[in-house]
Amino acid sequence: MRKNKIIIAVAVLSFAAFAIAAYAAEPGSTGDPIALKSYVDSKISELEARLGGAGGAGGSARPDASAGSSDIAKRVDELSAAVDRLTEENASLRRSVRQLSLVSRTDADGVADRFEAIEVYAEQRIILGAGAEMVLRTGAALAIRGELGPIIDLITGADLDAGAEIPQNHILLSSRDDNRGVKITENAWVLLKGAYTIR
Repeated sequence: MRKNKIIIAVAVLSFAAFAIAAYAAEPGSTGDPIALKSYVDSKISELEARLGGAGGAGGSARPDASAGSSDIAKRVDELSAAVDRLTEENASLRRSVRQLSLVSRTDADGVADRFEAIEVYAEQRIILGAGAEMVLRTGAALAIRGELGPIIDLITGADLDAGAEIPQNHILLSSRDDNRGVKITENAWVLLKGAYTIR
């Protein structure tokens, strides 16, 4: 009987201690997981007051969402413009690197043994060395006369004097190294064999 009284006393004391701890706990904490609506509303009000204070005296309690959206849109526009600019610069650098690295493939005697496909761009000039051959595959070009004569169209047997349109898929020959060649007027692919320079 005495043992039962002790057990009941311990249970009552434990319940009392739990009730006191729960009452003393902060609403919404692990000690008191149930938060009343009034408590949540008060916390929201405190947060709004802090945000309003951070915005400066006389500011509204809520941040200006439209101003934030405007700033984000402006930043996105700036970054898009930067990406476009860098893309164009990259393309320009690639063209420059390609120009600087363009050399005809040659064998041990310094004479090219096969045609090489090269992409060239409008306003560039291809100056052919003596014995060099060229085929315009796509795009458009005009003939450049050398100091001692024009380039030769081996398909028709005609001389292509200064300003003559270069026909596609015709083999052109430069008989001398005197700055004769072609000026590209529309981005093109050409086949080149022998010594040449792209300017």
